[in-house]
Amino acid sequence: MKLLIILTGILMTILTVGAQNSDDPYLWLEDVEGDSAMSWVLAQNKITVDAIQAHPDFEKIKKNILDVLNSTERIAYPTIHGKYVTNFWQDDKNERGLWRRTTLENYLQDSVQWETLLDLDALSEQEGEKWAYSGVSYLYPDTSLCMIELSRGGSDAVEMREFDLRTKEFVKDGFYVPEAKSSVDWIDKDHLILSTNFGEGSLTTSGYPRIAKI
Repeated sequence: MKLLIILTGILMTILTVGAQNSDDPYLWLEDVEGDSAMSWVLAQNKITVDAIQAHPDFEKIKKNILDVLNSTERIAYPTIHGKYVTNFWQDDKNERGLWRRTTLENYLQDSVQWETLLDLDALSEQEGEKWAYSGVSYLYPDTSLCMIELSRGGSDAVEMREFDLRTKEFVKDGFYVPEAKSSVDWIDKDHLILSTNFGEGSLTTSGYPRIAKI
């Protein structure tokens, strides 16, 4: 068994080295943020979009999908935090979306009364950005504080801001993480575990953080 493992390891090494030395005509696509790779992606996207829009039933299918996405009859999927149920909701009147909450008791009623925590459309207009809601990390067990993740246009990179659910406002001089492909978790109200762009050498080749700090 040990000999088999050793031989397998040697074989994998040979194959890996061989692959690295091969004359791959698409190796330039490995530079995921390079100008050539991005130009290729945009060109392929255009080909795909043009082909889809050329379908004779495109407008009909588009309308049917929008009707489903904007339907007020769809389920408001809940996330329970403490005594509250939170939900992120988008429809034809709230393009960027509403982050909202209600009590568990109220959520179980036929007609739910929601309390808006953050209006992404209003925030986008106020700050001149097309913000997209990307998620939230709560301070447990209290859950009155959280880090909200906002991305420009729905990109992987997010800006993180501390938010107080009691005041329904961003915390003045609170935690703030500039735009990057970051992740965060709370230790206590004064400390976070953060993975982000800490500068040279802190990211993988895909642009994601490989280092976590307190």
